[in-house]
Amino acid sequence: MFGVGQGSDTYGLIMVLVIVGSAFVLFYGFIGLSSIIYIIIESIVKAIVMFIIHAIPLFVMARKAGFKYPWFAFIPVLQQYLEYILPKGRFKTLFIRFKGEERPKLAAIGMLVEHLGYKAAAIAGGALPAGMILGVVAEVFIIAFSWRRMFDLIRTYSSKKAALTISIIGLFQPIAYYVSLYIFMNRDPVYGAGKFYEVNSFDLPEEKPMPKRDASGPRAFTVEQFNEHCDEYSDGYREI
Repeated sequence: MFGVGQGSDTYGLIMVLVIVGSAFVLFYGFIGLSSIIYIIIESIVKAIVMFIIHAIPLFVMARKAGFKYPWFAFIPVLQQYLEYILPKGRFKTLFIRFKGEERPKLAAIGMLVEHLGYKAAAIAGGALPAGMILGVVAEVFIIAFSWRRMFDLIRTYSSKKAALTISIIGLFQPIAYYVSLYIFMNRDPVYGAGKFYEVNSFDLPEEKPMPKRDASGPRAFTVEQFNEHCDEYSDGYREI
C-alpha cells in the first residue's frame, strides 16, 4: 500500500510540475509574442507618422510650384517622385547626367536605385566576393541619388549653402531634412510660383560672394554695392 501511495504522490507531483511548467511557458511565450507585436505596431506607427511629416511640406511645395497633382505627396511611391521632379535644373551625381526636362525619367531611375539597389546586388551577387563588391557599388549609388535628391529640392527653395549642409546631414538624420522642408515650404520655387509647366529646364544661377570690404573705410561695402549685388543675383539667391 505504501509503495502504491508513493507512486501516486510521485505521479501527482509530476503532473503539478508539468502544469506549472506549461503555465510558465505559455505565460512567457505570451509576453514574448506581445513584445513582438508591440514592436511591430510601434514600427508601423512611427513609419506612418514620419511619412505624414514628410508629405505635408511636399504637398505645399508642389501646390506652390503649380504642379497639378500635389496629392502625390501622400502616396508612398509618388512622394519621392515629387522630390525628383519639383526641381527643374539639371541632375548631376557621379557620372550620371540628366537635363531638366528629363527629370520624370530620372525619377523612375532614382526610385529604382534607392529602393531596389540592395536587393539587386544581393540577387546578382552569386559568389560572396562579387556580392560584396556589388553591395558596395549599390551603397555608393543609393547615397549619391539620395543626397542629390535632397540637395536639388532644398536648393530650389533656398541657398546652395543651406542645401549642401542639410542634404549631407539628411543622409544620417532624415528628420533634419524633413524639418528643413517645413522651413522652406512657403517660399516660391526659384523658377517662380505656379510656373512648373512653363519652365522645361532651369539652371540655377551661381551664387556670387558679397563684395569685399573696402580697406579704406569702416563700411564692409557701400550701399550702392549692396543694392547692385542684390539686383544682379536676387533671382535664385536666398539666405536661410
